Amino acid sequence: MKATGSLVAEQGAAISAEVAGIIDTISFHSGQDVKKGQLLVTLRPNNDKALLAQLQRRRRSTASPIDATSHSITRRQSACRPSIPTGPILPLPKHR
Repeated sequence: MKATGSLVAEQGAAISAEVAGIIDTISFHSGQDVKKGQLLVTLRPNNDKALLAQLQRRRRSTASPIDATSHSITRRQSACRPSIPTGPILPLPKHR
């Protein structure tokens, strides 16, 4: 007798990581028995410092319009302020 069919695993597991990242290596094969605590995957090494530097460069190169407007207003306010001389106060000349 010949028959056609499919097999379904009795037990399976869904796995998830506690941290986000990109998988670098997978240390098991589909269908392989694994033990509790066994290393299953490794994540790509962390590059937080490089990412932070990249984001800081991007932020500096794309200054927000609010920053630019604020800087422009400050310059205009400085230009509009009356100039008050500083230094020793001299007595006014007496009129005769």
